[in-house]
Amino acid sequence: MPFELESNGVRSGLLYYLTVSETQVGMFTANGTGSGQGAILNGDGSHNSASNPAAVGSLISLYATGAGQTDPPGVDGELARDPLAKPKARLVATIGGQPAEIVYAGAAPGLVSGYLQVNLRVPSTLKPGDAIRITLDSENADPYSTHVGVTIALK
Repeated sequence: MPFELESNGVRSGLLYYLTVSETQVGMFTANGTGSGQGAILNGDGSHNSASNPAAVGSLISLYATGAGQTDPPGVDGELARDPLAKPKARLVATIGGQPAEIVYAGAAPGLVSGYLQVNLRVPSTLKPGDAIRITLDSENADPYSTHVGVTIALK
């Protein structure tokens, strides 16, 4: 989609192009930069970290946004409530390059509309490590992934 920049009534004279997509999932990270240790909870509700890794085969919860339209539609500024909105787009996840089963993907109870909670089962065949790459996208994601090295710690 082409557009031109304008500042103080002066146009740039250059056309810029912007890619627009229905979904562009972005995971929250512990340091807020969008890379490094993910904002992930272990199955017991504790924060995932190198000093508190999740067990392979266990359930984890991660938080994201940008999954597109939901059913029912979310309402800006309102807290998520029943029925919890679920993304219309089919989501896919990997941990360490292996597919991870999505057990739940939808509104994060008690958080503002737009936050997405995804509960995943960590593949039991993974090897432990402090910084295992984790991805979350819609099935038909465009090639411009927002994942710049989001990681999880596993034992």
